[in-house]
Amino acid sequence: MIRVTILAIALAVTSVTAQAALISWAASPDVPDADDAFQYSQPLVALLNGQDIYPGLWWDDVAGKRYFRLDIQGTPSGGSDYAEIYGIYIDAIPGGSDGPTDALDYIPDELTGIDYILDMHYSPTLGWFEHFHTWTGVTWTVATPDLTQRSNSDKQLEWGQDLADFAVAGGWTFWGATHSAGGAGNPDVTHDLTEAGAVPEPGTVALFGLGLAAVACIRRRRVTGS
Repeated sequence: MIRVTILAIALAVTSVTAQAALISWAASPDVPDADDAFQYSQPLVALLNGQDIYPGLWWDDVAGKRYFRLDIQGTPSGGSDYAEIYGIYIDAIPGGSDGPTDALDYIPDELTGIDYILDMHYSPTLGWFEHFHTWTGVTWTVATPDLTQRSNSDKQLEWGQDLADFAVAGGWTFWGATHSAGGAGNPDVTHDLTEAGAVPEPGTVALFGLGLAAVACIRRRRVTGS
């Protein structure tokens, strides 16, 4: 009886502390960054740093929502081992806001034409808080993301947002970054920035699939005719 009770307690504790991902992610990231080529925050000096992205960036569309995932090499903590902003930066339509001129200082200076931002802010004193920003062509609007989750000791960051909230003209491009906005005379700092992920427009994907099907059909005819 005692063993059963202990087992039940253990299972209850496990069910509380364990966190499943928001969706079932692919085995490998959609935007690889395996060589850490874009890491700025001393990747060779500070191993498992809370500012560095590792090793890439995921995205997926599932059941009417667009999901993103960002993995950090180390758990953000006090001192210098954290970034103020952990974000997904999306260029979806012509125009957008540029990092060097962005009034929010939320965009890394290396990026331009950003239309949407999904972010998680970290402060050693305030903890975590999240935003979904939309560029109106003149200014930014801000809302709370539909879904967010942090797991793996705050090293796996996830967002989920309604597809209807994204005005996408054809394909779109996105980046993941860790960034500190500066302020009070301090410069903006980009700690890490992934390579760009380019998502083709649905029609392009469909045409590509038809092309593959046509090639397969031609090959079958050649095989059966020989």
